[in-house]
Amino acid sequence: MGVDDCFHHIPDKHPAAAFSGAGCAQCKADEAVEAVKARYKASGTKMNPEQSTETAELYRKHGIHPLSGCIPMLGPWIVLMAFYRVLNAITELHGAPWLWISDLSRPEQLPVRVLPLLLIATQWLLGRMTPNPDFDPTTGRLMIFMPVVFGAIFYRQPSALLLYWLTGNVLAIVQQWWLAKRYE
Repeated sequence: MGVDDCFHHIPDKHPAAAFSGAGCAQCKADEAVEAVKARYKASGTKMNPEQSTETAELYRKHGIHPLSGCIPMLGPWIVLMAFYRVLNAITELHGAPWLWISDLSRPEQLPVRVLPLLLIATQWLLGRMTPNPDFDPTTGRLMIFMPVVFGAIFYRQPSALLLYWLTGNVLAIVQQWWLAKRYE
């Protein structure tokens, strides 16, 4: 059984999800979790303790850790924090220009900082391009709100840090576009 065989019967699943590490065990668990959700949906509450317990038992039965999707995100954050520390200590970047930026070790000196705005735009676009089969209104609000939070966090950070994050966003957008075209 190939990876494509695992995902052909699940609607709205993106082929890139095959690289999450869970494989077909995740597919079987997803089907069982959807059945649990459907059974408890009639009760009218979003999530009750019995549903939580039953879902956790399904994950345990299939050998899936609920946070396994978050663990791969630790790598970029560790690199980001290390890069931030390096930017504060490295002397070669002090006064180093790039395009319109006069000093990569400091925030932009323009009246309107372009890099945070580009960061917000690419973060939003990436969120729109990333498939999400379990889209609910809360997720939708987060997908709009989180890019603004990132823009606020990065607003006063060194330009080199924003360029690093922005480059990652652009590469991820290109990757998502390519995957979407390849697996249409």
